[in-house]
Amino acid sequence: MKRAGRLPAVLFILILLAGCSRAPKEIEVIRSQEMMSTNVTITLTGTDETKLGGLADETFAFMRGLSSKFNIYDPASEVSRLNAGGSGKPVRVSPEFAEVLRAAAAANQNTDGYFDVTVRPLVLLWKEAKRTGTLPTEEQIQKARSLVGFANVSLLGDTVTFRKPGISVDLGGIAKGYVVHRTAEYLKQLGVKAGIVDAGGDLFAWGKKPDGSKWRIGIQHPREGKTVLKVLEIEDRAVLTSGDYERYFILNGGRYSHIVNPFSGMPDSDVVSVTVVSPSLMSVDGLSAGLLAMGSARAAEKIALFRKTFPGTDFFLIRMDGDSLTMEKFLPTSSVAHGRP
Repeated sequence: MKRAGRLPAVLFILILLAGCSRAPKEIEVIRSQEMMSTNVTITLTGTDETKLGGLADETFAFMRGLSSKFNIYDPASEVSRLNAGGSGKPVRVSPEFAEVLRAAAAANQNTDGYFDVTVRPLVLLWKEAKRTGTLPTEEQIQKARSLVGFANVSLLGDTVTFRKPGISVDLGGIAKGYVVHRTAEYLKQLGVKAGIVDAGGDLFAWGKKPDGSKWRIGIQHPREGKTVLKVLEIEDRAVLTSGDYERYFILNGGRYSHIVNPFSGMPDSDVVSVTVVSPSLMSVDGLSAGLLAMGSARAAEKIALFRKTFPGTDFFLIRMDGDSLTMEKFLPTSSVAHGRP
């Protein structure tokens, strides 16, 4: 009877000890893969490393399936099939494709046409110049320009029609942001409370790091790759960057990037990098590339308007004057991106 009488005390001690155990430690799991012509990195936070690693693998599969629709280099992709059959007759597209094309239309309008997904003929012309080492003639530039213009793309519901023969679209400049947006939403729906989806110059970060601090994102020096010009501390924000420093070539003393002015037909901007920080990725996607293409004077005017139409959005514009670099910060009163130089 005495031994039986001790049992409640023993159980009480065990329960007390169990109540004192520590909660599982929050960790970060980082995984990277090559995708969409860039290095894609996923950062997830949680307590189970094995589970997070498996979730990262599932997420990459999700991203590959979504991004395959917009692969201009795959003749079986949705964008390739549209380009092959969209001239003069309507082509039905998927809801995802239509959503990206609507975002491209909004970016085209917001940037006064400087972001244009029909600019591919000019891009191909300058790629050929890089390959051959010969600059295109004015006649070649004008011929390519005649096949550029988003006004020639009609989107009604889920049906696309090209109004002019020879028109095509390359959604690579905006589809990457869409894939990042959808992937972040996918992970949040699966219960991931904090993380980053980073696809080259397009990323979205939500929640906070395991130590409770905000995520730290660096704006890269456009001429010195290992140098960070500014560190942003963000939470629940998209960071979109366009720059002339990843894909370019130098010929006859001139530097030519992959971002082409659709009106002049030239990669001739004095802006070398534009970073946009916003709570909404899809509403500002395409703005950084459009602002870069238009040059610093016009870009500054547009950003002054954007501060009203895109509240809580910050813009960082870097321009070059010879060897001199200048970063201009356009921060609204309710700035959401904080950091140190």
